[in-house]
Amino acid sequence: MELILWRHAEAAPGTPDEARPLTEAGRRHAQGMAHWLQPRLPANLHILCSPALRARETVAPLALPHDIDEAIAKDRPATDLLKAADWPANLHNVMLVGHQPAFGELIAIILGTSVTWWDMAKGGVWWFSDTQEEEKTEVYVKAVMAPWMLDGRQ
Repeated sequence: MELILWRHAEAAPGTPDEARPLTEAGRRHAQGMAHWLQPRLPANLHILCSPALRARETVAPLALPHDIDEAIAKDRPATDLLKAADWPANLHNVMLVGHQPAFGELIAIILGTSVTWWDMAKGGVWWFSDTQEEEKTEVYVKAVMAPWMLDGRQ
């Protein structure tokens, strides 16, 4: 199964935090990443999105059904995200659209590294794939993308 983490794109400053919209650059980056993702997305994809406006505006260019999930909200621990995704046990492919630092912590958990937190670019994607054989799960990093990597290819 696939697990795709998509960090929200650049947001404007302001309060309340949950109502911060994407900047113009953030909208461009979300559109570019959506354009890159669309032809590559797996079938049977369940998208869970943070309730924060910036996350909802990030996923909007995909134009795919998605659920708003409080477990993906800002300041939720990485373990809540993992439970919400039910990964790798989930029979669906899952995309989470949310925030740092939880995504960085989740990446560290999935990779099983001694590093406790990984940096993730605003608007960036980390894509994991797993295979399960005889009660053994192997996890692969399928892609790591940042908006700047797509400049000129949109």
